[in-house]
Amino acid sequence: MGQAGISKVGVALLDLPTVTAVDATLPAAFAAAKTPAGAQVKDVGSVSIPVTASDFTPYAEALLKDGATGILVVLAPQQVEGLAKAMVSIGYKATLAGAANDYDFSDTQILGQIGETVIGTASEPPPSGSAPGAVEFRADMAAAAKAGVAGANLLSLLGA
Repeated sequence: MGQAGISKVGVALLDLPTVTAVDATLPAAFAAAKTPAGAQVKDVGSVSIPVTASDFTPYAEALLKDGATGILVVLAPQQVEGLAKAMVSIGYKATLAGAANDYDFSDTQILGQIGETVIGTASEPPPSGSAPGAVEFRADMAAAAKAGVAGANLLSLLGA
């Protein structure tokens, strides 16, 4: 998110032990992350969302109150959609970053209403070495970055 110029990042986590453990790994990533202008990326707070949540408004309101202009989502698509709908209902716009796996059409429709950008990432790293297509992929990304395509050179969610 830092490379996208976002300096205040909140975290929305699914309230499961294996997921909330991610929160403990974030301070080091935030400490290393900076925006292109050199500003430090700050962790403004986290919300743990129960698996059974049906009203996501309190979580959206907490992230808004914390001042998050970007939200790292460690949620299933259904919870991301619920959070996004709550954000729309309170007029909160922010950039979301998280895994882009398994989003369906209704998820992407609501995500388009909450901010100018949604940064989707996959759990797989960019191709490296001699993997089929790796050389071409890296050349395409380098050309896109050189041409000024926003996000073409994002190597991590935080821009560390």
